[in-house]
Parts: sequence; structure tokens; C-alpha cells
Amino acid sequence: MKRKWVSARGVALLLLAAVPLCFGLYFVFKKGNANPAPLATTDQKEQPIHSQAPRIQGKEPRPDLHQARSGDGQNNSEAVIVLTEPPHIAYRKFLGRAEAGDSRAQLILTEILERCRHSSIQSKESLARLEARGDMSDELLADYRGNLEQCGGLYDLLEGFDLDSLWAFWLEEAADNLPVAEIATSLVSLEAEYSDALYRQLQAGISAASGDWIQERVIRQVAFSFFRRFVESTQYDASVDDAGYYLRADDSLAWEYLHCRNSVHCDLEVFERQVFDQFYEYQVDDMRRRAKELDRAIEERNWKRLGLRIDTD
Repeated sequence: MKRKWVSARGVALLLLAAVPLCFGLYFVFKKGNANPAPLATTDQKEQPIHSQAPRIQGKEPRPDLHQARSGDGQNNSEAVIVLTEPPHIAYRKFLGRAEAGDSRAQLILTEILERCRHSSIQSKESLARLEARGDMSDELLADYRGNLEQCGGLYDLLEGFDLDSLWAFWLEEAADNLPVAEIATSLVSLEAEYSDALYRQLQAGISAASGDWIQERVIRQVAFSFFRRFVESTQYDASVDDAGYYLRADDSLAWEYLHCRNSVHCDLEVFERQVFDQFYEYQVDDMRRRAKELDRAIEERNWKRLGLRIDTD
């Protein structure tokens, strides 16, 4: 029987892997340096870091271009490049603009890097060493091979650079001019705590994102992170003794669904299948309905319906 209660492990399978805004440690680059100094190569990472996002084995998740299609020609063209072309080709197309100080292009580079930065296997040699160990499942190895096939060109292009640090560098550069990137940068810190000022920063990011596909996409990722970090944690049921179970926050599933639609790591079809396996049909219907409400609340800047403010009185 499907459960209304769900285990922490079951929830983990629904969560999107390695949300970019949860990373807080990275090397510091000097402002204005369009070509950061080379860091340790990715081949030096010996322990694999594997994403547990809903995926089809050996394949990249299908990108959701819904938001881009509703925009103008430039929006649509950029989104297709970023989300469907090989990452190294997409990176080259926006690098010049980013180096020239174009904040949107800098934010776009973070989305391209997001497609590839979380895997520690970034060369054929690293993959061969992992296969030789003989302690990895065929499924995980297939995932690494699929990622390397998609991202190998980017790893070669950026050889000598740490992709996490490069991602953080471009996000900080974009934060100088884009409120969306500013709130994303604020949430990167592991020490970030909820405050009225941080909430106003989120509001500013949502307001400024309207009409720009990349900012609208990123702000939905940021809003999900904000919910998961500050709002959901206030809604756990502390009366449940079993540490393996907890009562989900009211909008948890809806936020996960909305985030999946805006994540390069999540396959929406796989996500929906997992949800159907673990929840009743009426709960899935509620998820879709509420996700649409949240999406519309972001578009209309309806702060009450969005429900991300915490009463600090």
C-alpha cells in the first residue's frame, strides 16, 4: 500500500542531486579576472561523487524548455543552446560575452557548468581506474560513462580548472548586477540563516527575473533551496519517534516537482514515476496543482501564495 508517510531514504531518491545552491566551499577568484588561475585538475579526485537525481541510466535528463518557449526568439535560442547542445560548445558560445562583463552570460555559464561539475570522473583515465577497482555497480559505472560522454568535451576544454570553483566564480561575477545571482550567492554559504533581509533579497531576485528565461529558471532553483533550507525545516513533525520517518512539509512535493522542471539533473518523467510509486493519486494531483500555483505566484510576485516568509515575531 502506498504510504502517506515516506522514509528519509525514499525522499532522498526524489530530491535533486547536488543542488547548486548547497555548495559553500570553493576557491576565491579575484574580481575582474576573466580567466581565473588554474587549479587542481579534476583527474586528482580519486573518490567518485555520484548524483542520485532521477535519471535514465546512461542518458542525460530531458531538458524542459517550457519557460523558454513562452519567451521571445532570443530566449528560446539561448535556452536550446544551453540545455541541448554539448556543454563545451555551449560554453564557448557564451564565454566571450561573460569575459566582457555580460552578467546574463555569466549566469548562463553557471547553468552550463552545472550540467557537468558534480561528477568526479572527468577523464577516460579516471573512469578506467574506477572500473579496475571492481567495487562499483554496473548502473553507477553506466552513469559515469554517460556523463563522460556528454561532458568530456567540457572537461577537456577546462582542463586544469576546478569546475566547482569556476561555477562559483561566474556566479559571484553575475551577482554584481543580477539580484537573482545575488540571492543565489547568499544561499551558497553554509552559515546562511533566515532573516527579513534575506527574504527581501529573495523577493528582489524574483521581481528582477521576470521575462528572462535564465533568471526565471535560476530563481526557481533558488526558491526551492530557500524553501528546503528555511521553511520545510520548520514543519517537521517532532512527535514522530522513528528517525526514519517524518511528516512532509505542506508544499514539499510541489516544490520538488517545480524544481525538477528547472534542473539539468532531473528527468521529469522518471520523477513522476517515482512519485506515483510512493504516493496516492490524489496526492500527485495535489502536487501538480500546487506546483502550478507556486509557479504562477513567482510570475505574479504573489508573496502570500508563495508562502516563503517566516514569522520571526
